[in-house]
Amino acid sequence: MAIEIPGQRYTFPASTAVLSTTSVNWQFRFVELDSDGQLIAPTAGGNVVGVLQNKPTYENEAGTVMINGVSKVQVAGSTRSVGDSVGGSTAGMAIAPTTAALARGVIVRGSSGSTGRLLSVQLANLGTT
Repeated sequence: MAIEIPGQRYTFPASTAVLSTTSVNWQFRFVELDSDGQLIAPTAGGNVVGVLQNKPTYENEAGTVMINGVSKVQVAGSTRSVGDSVGGSTAGMAIAPTTAALARGVIVRGSSGSTGRLLSVQLANLGTT
């Protein structure tokens, strides 16, 4: 079971790219900010700001983002376990860091399995692969 130890949280307006709908749930996924200060899905090699904590359902609704602390994060189906660093895919899910998904945290509880499973990640701007 994933746990959280909240750190700093900020709110930003959500863009349509990160709204939780019946087909996609952006809660507990990595997000970025666009030039207008709205939350967007991560871009390849972009600058992830943190993990979305709530489920905005309309544009400009406040999205709460944890920028440090231990957060639940949805994982893609790749093999990741405690002690591994993770980056954010363009779908916002935790994956093995690459040059397109810089390391943004370290898994402190849980292991990957099926896509969408929640892990506990110590958030940090590691900036490495």
